[in-house]
Amino acid sequence: MDTPNTHDCVSCNCIEIGTVVSDEDTQLMLTLSGNTIEKQLEEIKDLVESVGSGNCRMTTQSKESGTDVLLDFECAAEKMIFQMRRH
Repeated sequence: MDTPNTHDCVSCNCIEIGTVVSDEDTQLMLTLSGNTIEKQLEEIKDLVESVGSGNCRMTTQSKESGTDVLLDFECAAEKMIFQMRRH
């Protein structure tokens, strides 16, 4: 049997996670709109605090069309967990 390289896997249908998820993929941009922006922001804050280290930086910018929210997580895994829990 050949020796597998760093991207081969020894079992079917799996791959090294580092080849799919980049360590630097920590930012998420959300756009909120409608009459419930404040409620949506509170829900996002609560969810962010429940994920990982709790050290996510959140920046908001109000526009005529709504509010942009930039979330910058400590690591890519925290971002992924947030996304999975939100949907």
